[in-house]
Amino acid sequence: MNSISRQVRLFVFVVLILSCTTLSRAETSRFSIGTGVDYRTGDYGTDDSFDSFTIPVILNYYPSARFDFEVFIPYLYQSSSTTVLAGGDRVISVDRNGRGRRATSTTTEIVETTEEDVESSESGLGDISLTAGYTFLHQDGMRPNARLYAYLKIPTADEDKGLGTGKFDYGAGLELSAWKDFWYGKIAGGGVFQGEHADWELKDYATFEGELGRQFTNRVYGSLSAWGATEPSEDSSSLLEIRVNNTLWLSSQWSAESYLGKGLTSGSADFSAGIKLYRHF
Repeated sequence: MNSISRQVRLFVFVVLILSCTTLSRAETSRFSIGTGVDYRTGDYGTDDSFDSFTIPVILNYYPSARFDFEVFIPYLYQSSSTTVLAGGDRVISVDRNGRGRRATSTTTEIVETTEEDVESSESGLGDISLTAGYTFLHQDGMRPNARLYAYLKIPTADEDKGLGTGKFDYGAGLELSAWKDFWYGKIAGGGVFQGEHADWELKDYATFEGELGRQFTNRVYGSLSAWGATEPSEDSSSLLEIRVNNTLWLSSQWSAESYLGKGLTSGSADFSAGIKLYRHF
């Protein structure tokens, strides 16, 4: 029964992706390409502290006012092979009976290693992720923008290095957002369905997000955001983190984004920070 339900969910997901791809035709196109670095550090509920870096290439395509697409291609470095990074920029960790089992999310991943591997650092290509969004309602008075999104993680990371699980993950969700004068608000919720693995007790999990921001000038936008998820495995905690975000438009073609983050649960990084630079076409 569980196998059948997974097949049904995968079918619905594929239909959503294909629908977005088929309908996303517009007379004009808009692109952006970005890169930067994300840093995280924390003990993730264990006795040791771990550091990790992600250097992504981010490709965004906006074929119309309703459709958006993103490709996230990360290069990963981690100070310990017991930490695992995913295709996104959210990370948690799990330690099971002191054997060095770890989990991460947005696309939660778990890798088990021996104690001898704990101190070895690893680096390499991470899991590539694809996101497609469709805004089916635009803001009108009290009615907010409403956007559906679908997510797919492709297992391009080296499983032997602890950089991924070697499995596909997929998910979907709903996002509501609105502007009021110079103020912006957003809430979102979704779910991620993880690929099954015989050795790891992965769980499907729900995610939620909220943001409150303000446009200070034509070039400067700042916000506070919170992101969390339910337990992504039998051996991990739920996760919750808050961030202070800033977007600076350097010109009509260049923008920079930065953030500082603080984890509020043992499954989240104690501290995170990042900066990205985008070129818009």
